[in-house]
Amino acid sequence: MKFLSLIVSVLLFICASCSAASPDPSHVKNDLQHLPAKKVISNLKKHGEFEQILKRIDEGDAHWIALVPNLYNGTDAGDSEDIEIALATALPKNASAVLSILNGDEAAAEGQPRIDRVCGVPFIEPTDNFVKKYLKESTAALKAVSDEKLLPVANQCLGYLK
Repeated sequence: MKFLSLIVSVLLFICASCSAASPDPSHVKNDLQHLPAKKVISNLKKHGEFEQILKRIDEGDAHWIALVPNLYNGTDAGDSEDIEIALATALPKNASAVLSILNGDEAAAEGQPRIDRVCGVPFIEPTDNFVKKYLKESTAALKAVSDEKLLPVANQCLGYLK
């Protein structure tokens, strides 16, 4: 019986760890509707979840990318840069999702990810090979965008990539 209790305890610990490491976009969206973005980000960081969200954005996950405009309002300069780098990383993987949250007008982008940064290869000390590959993949992804509403932003983004 003691052994069974130990197994149950270990499984509960593992499940708790898994849920802490994998935040859910619907929960974060709900939090953003009820709390200031700065508080939501603070809570995410306190529980070690902000890095996981950045990773999901990096991967091009449309659910997380859609939350970026609301999350971004609560970021400091470092977090803003991290989100813009995550969006740039996502660009060749899910250009439509990234473009859908970018405002092509830099002046109107106050408090939002800036198109010139996301599409301007914002990576910290990238290698030449990385940049060449990134530009090739991002350009192809942007040229493949077919949604008429996204084409002006896609073309602007292509301009920054050149």
